[in-house]
Amino acid sequence: MPPPTNPLPPAGDIETAVNAGVQLAIARLELKPTVLGQFPAVLIPKESKIVLTEATMCSPASKRGTVTLLSIASFIGFFNEHKDNASRIFTKDGRFVAVFDFHEPDIPRWGQFRAQFNSNFSEQWTLWNSKDGQWFQQKPFAEFIEENVDDVVSPSPAEMLEISRTLEAKKDVVFKQATRLDNGDTQFRYEETTQSKAGANGELEIPKLIIISIPVFFGMPNESIYLRFKFQIADGRLSLKYEIVRKSELLKMAAQVLVERVNKECATICY
Repeated sequence: MPPPTNPLPPAGDIETAVNAGVQLAIARLELKPTVLGQFPAVLIPKESKIVLTEATMCSPASKRGTVTLLSIASFIGFFNEHKDNASRIFTKDGRFVAVFDFHEPDIPRWGQFRAQFNSNFSEQWTLWNSKDGQWFQQKPFAEFIEENVDDVVSPSPAEMLEISRTLEAKKDVVFKQATRLDNGDTQFRYEETTQSKAGANGELEIPKLIIISIPVFFGMPNESIYLRFKFQIADGRLSLKYEIVRKSELLKMAAQVLVERVNKECATICY
């Protein structure tokens, strides 16, 4: 016959026993429950120290930590979910930091619960910006334009394709001079040679400016970006480059668009 088993005591008795054990420990160590700011703790006089007891609670005493969001939309949503009247957003150059437990006018707070978002440049901006101010020979320049012609709005993509294909076709000619036209474009005169002998002469026009339409930051509307063409002729060879017009101002304006969106959708003013 199996030995009798001891039945488990009722749940209420278990809780009572645990609480009794805690009280005995407190009495034995002379622990004194206290609060540090908003955090529960116990004072141990014999050891002259204070121990935080927040980890024994069912939930933290306050929200803490920094959350990194990956899009401006998720940053806005998270801020609206957790904000209170004193929450603040700070921004610079497309970077945003939200401090949810920021100081109230007469009440200092910890500032330990935050969210951040760093705007990422779009793929198109990264590509065009990486070639800004870089000299190209005719063929590489023509290939770059053809690969990215969908970003071009002025001259028309068809015109830009024609220019790029002409540049590629005339890579072996000798350029003689460049003339600035009344509309600001540049006309190049070149000479085709065959076996080191003079051949047919021709002309090629390059626009002074092209306009591309791309977003500066990922997920944002397209911006009209002006590119100024520059050139040099050395030993009959033509080299070209473009420079983004007023790039620093353009970046500031693109960042301001983000700020205005956050201000509007979060019903706040970024600092």
